Amino acid sequence: MLFQEFNFSKIFIVAVFTKFFVIASPVLAMSSEKSEWIHTIATSFLIEIQENAIISRRHGVKRILQDNEREQLFDELFSCSYYSYQPNWRQEDLKVFRIGHPIFASSQLLEDLSVGRLSTNGCQLGKTYSFYLKELNYEKIFKLLLELKSLDHDQRVAAINAAIFELVSNKKLGKDKPERVKFAFEIASTKVSGYDPSDIIRWGQTLLKERGFNILVDGDFGPKTCQALSEAFAKSSKFVFKIWCKMFASHRVSPSMISISKLLLDR
Repeated sequence: MLFQEFNFSKIFIVAVFTKFFVIASPVLAMSSEKSEWIHTIATSFLIEIQENAIISRRHGVKRILQDNEREQLFDELFSCSYYSYQPNWRQEDLKVFRIGHPIFASSQLLEDLSVGRLSTNGCQLGKTYSFYLKELNYEKIFKLLLELKSLDHDQRVAAINAAIFELVSNKKLGKDKPERVKFAFEIASTKVSGYDPSDIIRWGQTLLKERGFNILVDGDFGPKTCQALSEAFAKSSKFVFKIWCKMFASHRVSPSMISISKLLLDR
């Protein structure tokens, strides 16, 4: 775990007859403090990018930003973008998926970092930029995302899952580990906020291309993808792929998800 120390002096115990608060207050205080700690560490990546990264416009005429443009960009990122949280978020009882909550702010930042993007969404003129930073610590970003996920009990913050899936499926964490692949698959195949079944299909198609199959990575589970998947498991599979493909075509997704899961794990 990244966060093992907390300031427990802020945790209070009320009268014995209020048993609920004796149990709940430390948990709530710890969660709130942990949310802000995660945000502090996530924001440190912005400082590293500000000092060392190459930054360019993402749309329109793509060019590297000049010094004055970089200064203006980071002024906005730190002051008005979705990467910031409201100081009084606790008093307002903001939900984790609302703008201004530290979990939401951290998730927006970490998702953008996972794809090499910076955004001033939330400011007067929301713009997006690309950055390149050699040896960005994706492993640390991944661990922060896991910490955020542990606080998002109802899986309401879609950016957390999206960022985890991005890091694992695009191999930004180095060599695949079976438990991480399985974890990412479960995320991609779970219908939560922001769920897009084409994500896992693209992942499966990418793996098939790596195995030499001539298919498009387009997120569409069509006949060519079905055939390639069938051939990939022709010798060892006990399942009937034609039936699976028909079920997928009729929007009964689970069987095809299982087949792609097997492809992901059997590497």
